[in-house]
Amino acid sequence: MASPATPTSLQVKEGVDRVKVLLRAKDDTSRFCGLTWTRGLLNNSEIRENHDLVYELWTCISPRFLDRLIRTGSQAPSPDTHERHDQYLNLAVDIIHAFAALVPSYSTYDSFHGRIPNLVRSVRHSSDETIDNVLGLLETLVQQPKHCADTVGGATILADMPVEDWEILINVDPRHVQVFNIFYWAWTVGSDPSRGPSALKSGKISQGLRLFASSFVNTPATGPLLNFVASIVEDLYIAARPSVNDADSWLIHIGWMVQRLSTGKQSEEGRSAYINCAAALLRVFPEKSADVLFGDDQDSSKPFAYIFVSMVQVDFHSAIHLLQSDLTASEYSRIAQRLASALDVLTSFVGCLIERADQPGVVIGGGLSFVPEKLLKYRDLLVRAVSDATEYLQDQQAAISVAISAEAQGMALKKIFADPLTESAIRFIALWLREDNADSLTVEAASTLMDVFKAFYIHKTTSKQEATVPELRLPILAILEVVITTSEGRSRFFEYDWFNCFWADFQPTRGPETPPDEQRVLRMLSAKGLHDEIMSHQRELAPDILSNWTRLDHLIEHFIEFED
Repeated sequence: MASPATPTSLQVKEGVDRVKVLLRAKDDTSRFCGLTWTRGLLNNSEIRENHDLVYELWTCISPRFLDRLIRTGSQAPSPDTHERHDQYLNLAVDIIHAFAALVPSYSTYDSFHGRIPNLVRSVRHSSDETIDNVLGLLETLVQQPKHCADTVGGATILADMPVEDWEILINVDPRHVQVFNIFYWAWTVGSDPSRGPSALKSGKISQGLRLFASSFVNTPATGPLLNFVASIVEDLYIAARPSVNDADSWLIHIGWMVQRLSTGKQSEEGRSAYINCAAALLRVFPEKSADVLFGDDQDSSKPFAYIFVSMVQVDFHSAIHLLQSDLTASEYSRIAQRLASALDVLTSFVGCLIERADQPGVVIGGGLSFVPEKLLKYRDLLVRAVSDATEYLQDQQAAISVAISAEAQGMALKKIFADPLTESAIRFIALWLREDNADSLTVEAASTLMDVFKAFYIHKTTSKQEATVPELRLPILAILEVVITTSEGRSRFFEYDWFNCFWADFQPTRGPETPPDEQRVLRMLSAKGLHDEIMSHQRELAPDILSNWTRLDHLIEHFIEFED
């Protein structure tokens, strides 16, 4: 007796055979009917799970016919043909999207990626609903990898299109925020230097960013645009990052968006957007971004720089205490990244203060003048941020100390090493202590963080997995130089046996006559400063401590002399 499934299987096979005939027909009417039937067939789980059959169906579809359907969106329709054009385009998009998810990985993707140029142009005259469908498909296609060495991926196809075609996508209604993810993939993959001369160039990316800045100004999508800019400027291959001169064409507009968002009514998403974007711009374009973000009207009683830095500091102060109350919050990573960016912004601002503090009246970007009364306002804000950052590191240190087993302690350290907020906090405190006449309470608080500092230093120096640990040895050395200027700080410093950390770090790793690398030389020079400060208090030192630091000084002098 035949199984109940047999008739269904036969019906499926017959249906597939009929569809194949229609898809292979020479007339467009039959092909269109075939595509319509195909869309229905793909709702059948038995067909979807048969990868060979799905692939066979896909090979029956004419790419040229798909392109003709897609191109209906790039042609201006008359009022009575608009609906029909959308119908044609949506059918093609649905078919490609369905097969893109189902076609087996061993097949070539070129038949999908070849549709990208026409898909991009199709949004020009399409309805919002159809544009959403097209963008969803493009988002899928640009994330598909190239099949083999002599083919290109979807991202590369889009990256290589003319800027005029990019503009079509960029100028769609700003509510279609999928555009950002599409260009993120296109630009980051397309800028891969392994592509050789065809790799995406920085000038072309600057043109794209300028189009984004002009298209999304004064729109509800300002936040998503700033998130996109923050990601793209840091994730591009270095050779493809916009040059400082090219950045002029869009950086000012992005800076204005940061200003408007930071001084207007804010949501948490908005705060994350402008803070993360500001931090990224200051890291990649430090001088130009400082001119834009910290520039002021000198005659204003409340210059923008003060408002901006105040908003960043207030957000940091309020949010970091939320983290402190629940270090295992599900949104910890997202909030911690925003707070790390806030500290990076404040660190950049402190750098500007340091650079100009000895030059009264000197102006940044035509606006920010460093006169004494303004400096005092800024200092109060920054001291509060230093205090909050120190408290946070103390909480992190407590997580290490309460870990009972070695395994638990290792997990706590791993979490701290991976935390961007910890890294930013150490860098911020280091810059502040080194350049500010810090009060004794601030120095004392920093001296209580020896466990965190030593964990970072030792693991970066000795761990086989040191690549996963941020490079913070120079900032830590800068903090220690200030800490040992106090009696209590020196006591804690010697209690933690920093000599052996430095000895392990400075010992040659490739033979006694191998010169150290540049970063190691910088650390040696910082340690030399530590040595000199320690020796100025040698009456307090035990003989073994004095002997050890003398040996370390000889080692440093030998290699610095060798390097010279």
